[in-house]
Amino acid sequence: TIQADSWRLPIGASVQDGGKTTFRVWAPKAEQVNVRLLSSRTAREECLHREGRGYFVGTVDEGREGDRYTYILDGVTERPDP
Repeated sequence: TIQADSWRLPIGASVQDGGKTTFRVWAPKAEQVNVRLLSSRTAREECLHREGRGYFVGTVDEGREGDRYTYILDGVTERPDP
């Protein structure tokens, strides 16, 4: 679940100004990681970019506090945010 915080964790979802959300996850064995947004408004999937040291990061235009999301590893395995 997306939550707005006054501080940022090194991983997870961070709601940004302007209605954007940044996602960051550690998946060192994955070649590709996508984030799948699951909301009543829309269901969409966005590719995260390899950041280094096993981390993937990306900012999406949608995603509000309380929205649900999962990560898709290598286009096959769906996992909740750990």
